[in-house]
Amino acid sequence: MDIKLKNNNKKKIIFLVLTIIMCLGVSLGAVYFIYLYNDERENTLETGLISIAYTEGSESIVLENQVPVIDDIGLTNTPYEFTVQNTSKVPINVKFQIIPENNNQIPLGAVRYGLYINDELMEKDNLGKSDDNTFYILENFEVGATIQAKLVFWVDYYYETPGETFSAKIKVTGESFDVIVEEVGTDTLKKKLGTGGLVAINSDGDLYDATDTTETIREYRYSGLTVDNYAYFNCQDTDGTYAYGDLNYDYKNNCELWRIIGIFNDNGEDKIKLVRNTTLTADELPESYLINGTTYTIENSTTSSSAYWNYVPSGTYPSTNKNDWTTAGLQYYLNTEKDETDTSDGTTTANAGYLSLLTNEAKEMISPTTYYLGNVDYNVSTVKLSYNQERDETRLWSGNQASWDGLIGLMYPSDYGYSASDLYWETYMYGWDSAEEDGVYARSTSWLYQTANHSSSEWLLSPSSNSSGRAVGWYSAGYVYSYFTSSSYGARPVLNLKSQAKVIDGVGTEEEPFVFVID
Repeated sequence: MDIKLKNNNKKKIIFLVLTIIMCLGVSLGAVYFIYLYNDERENTLETGLISIAYTEGSESIVLENQVPVIDDIGLTNTPYEFTVQNTSKVPINVKFQIIPENNNQIPLGAVRYGLYINDELMEKDNLGKSDDNTFYILENFEVGATIQAKLVFWVDYYYETPGETFSAKIKVTGESFDVIVEEVGTDTLKKKLGTGGLVAINSDGDLYDATDTTETIREYRYSGLTVDNYAYFNCQDTDGTYAYGDLNYDYKNNCELWRIIGIFNDNGEDKIKLVRNTTLTADELPESYLINGTTYTIENSTTSSSAYWNYVPSGTYPSTNKNDWTTAGLQYYLNTEKDETDTSDGTTTANAGYLSLLTNEAKEMISPTTYYLGNVDYNVSTVKLSYNQERDETRLWSGNQASWDGLIGLMYPSDYGYSASDLYWETYMYGWDSAEEDGVYARSTSWLYQTANHSSSEWLLSPSSNSSGRAVGWYSAGYVYSYFTSSSYGARPVLNLKSQAKVIDGVGTEEEPFVFVID
């Protein structure tokens, strides 16, 4: 951590302790800076997370031989003045605390304070009201924001023993806060990822009922037609102007648009799951891909924007149409930088993998995730049943694995199902092109169906239960069924952000997508 400490104040001051800490999901510990004011130095401390600059007259709190006074008089005392700036990449809460000396004669509760921020009196009270002596918290302090603070101290009018002493140190703490789920209670659910369409799902796969204290939350999902789940991802920096998390960056013209499926727990971590807003294009898909000595066909022509889930020429292993995602050509393509083509002759070029199309910043944000590979009924049934089948380790074709750990995958059938109104979560998904309530079709209530190119069907992750050569797909008409893995359909990359991902800007609408950063 880069620390710069400068001083320029001729007034001798006893001492000052500042504690600056940034908590980003991992405890970094408290970092203390203790110093004496002297000679020709200017009081500025910078840590790269938050900076505090003290002006003339700032010092530790020293109340000596005090005469108790009423508030109006106490507020006229000489203030301790300083500025605070958020120099981190995320909004923070700024906490003001008092650390009293052990040999004080005046009790903490008899000391009163007044806190001004930008010349506005924010609060006045007695110290010592909280267990950790926090006397004020400035919430949601925005990135780059600066405040001018003034602290005034005096002894309470009702304290009847003047002539005693009190000494303490000021402690200022900058702390990040959880931007995913702030609070879950029996009667409230506060979410930092916007309110538009984000719902909690209980352990039974139904909507979570906050009034039922016996229920537990399994995950959070965006559901329905109108949802605020747009996010920027894979922001290009070819012109050298992109700074990681820079709010002045032109995100609209330099980033891809993705959608948030929801928030899921993976191996003990809560992760934000993203799916690209559009399918892979013909420019992004090679005709073939060489991995482990096997050439996999990815698409059927250079002009096609559709991919094979897994297709291998006859006579090679794995055999044609095998629905094993762990050895599928599309899986290899999505999770590697380039194929194994020998380029030593100087004229041959290896095909690029999907990871090579992502920036270093984007790849740094992706978390390795467990993807489940249980077979799903070919005439895909309800959302809840599909969810359970995807995770059922007994529903496997011979030789297939129950799960796969990797970076990039595809959507589950249940991801598509939960994207629609909960009115249809009990309706078989293979009939969603005709299922309707009051003239509204199931597919028409899904934000995922709304984003689809309806001239093309799309692949999903799950193998099908009716054939070892079939996987589940989402047909352009809006229903879910099984298809041979050698069929050519659209594919949308899916990934999970690391649990440290924070929202630093945006509200999730198409006009103002979320901006993520990992600090």
